[in-house]
Amino acid sequence: IKEINENKMNLYYLDDNLLEKSVSIIKKIDTLLLSYVAKYFNDSSLNDLANEWLLIKRLIHERNMFNNNEHSVFISKFVDSNPSFLHQLELLIEEKILTLKQQLSVDFRDNLHDKEIVTYIDKQINSKLLNYKTSIVEEG
Repeated sequence: IKEINENKMNLYYLDDNLLEKSVSIIKKIDTLLLSYVAKYFNDSSLNDLANEWLLIKRLIHERNMFNNNEHSVFISKFVDSNPSFLHQLELLIEEKILTLKQQLSVDFRDNLHDKEIVTYIDKQINSKLLNYKTSIVEEG
């Protein structure tokens, strides 16, 4: 929890122009607890997958907040100083979704134990991607 709080402070005080660093810190904030639990149980096999999935969900949530005129620390850092922030965020979400889909197809398709997880995440990705693309079209 101390490490998560330190990362929250790092995010708050980070330079406004460092989108990649901000995303990296957000990923740490959202996944540190999960990583420590996995480490405790000596099973970190799904860490990378879970970390990417949680990051995608967070980025989509941040984008939806922006569209609803709700601002988080993350959004507030970039909206005023970066006119192309929304476009960069959209590209980042698409990139992360493609990366996750590739990871699913390469790392988890052959393992029957992980088949349910892959199916669930696959459905969620397609659902999120569909909702995400629909919202882009609606906006213009």
